[in-house]
Amino acid sequence: MKRYFTLLFLLFITSSFLQANADCCAPNDETYEGYIVTLDGKKLTGRIGEIFYSDELSIVLFVNDFGTPYHLQARLITGFVFEREQELVEYESLFKNKDRAWTFFKVMHRGAVLSLFKSPEEKVQFTVSEEGMTGRKINTNEYWLKMKGERSFKLNRLGYKRVLKRRLQDYPSVIKKIGKPGYKFKDLEAIVQEINDLYTYKKRIL
Repeated sequence: MKRYFTLLFLLFITSSFLQANADCCAPNDETYEGYIVTLDGKKLTGRIGEIFYSDELSIVLFVNDFGTPYHLQARLITGFVFEREQELVEYESLFKNKDRAWTFFKVMHRGAVLSLFKSPEEKVQFTVSEEGMTGRKINTNEYWLKMKGERSFKLNRLGYKRVLKRRLQDYPSVIKKIGKPGYKFKDLEAIVQEINDLYTYKKRIL
């Protein structure tokens, strides 16, 4: 019964997204030049449109070079890249253990041993009532980390010190500085960069 409800729920989310983007196919309709990366590593060029994000599902609008629109779930591709305001923006599909769902996350820093990701700026939150199912958009600011060879994990502003100290046991010089100036939550990119620099240095001298 639970699986049946989950399938209906995902179907509702997907159909809502498709309806909202039914007419979004022209190159000037808030789409950007870019490409998707298939599961076997191939790059398909086209245009990237709206990114739908909820706890249960993540979809991106992709318009190929022939003008055909596709609504791709995160589990179906490795990620996508597009150019916006002369900047290359990269998203990768990551698996979230808690929600048992694949989601597109923006790559903030990709490193040899540790990478930092950020959620899309808006997330759709669904509620079920006697009147039916409704969704509303909320602003998000979620950060995720991924160690080499491990699953990604979410990092919250509250409790980030405890999580980092547990996850970064191989880097004691960084652990002892977590929470101090230059090593706070707002400094995540710098912390990730330092971990990767240390990892590369250790590999070089071994």
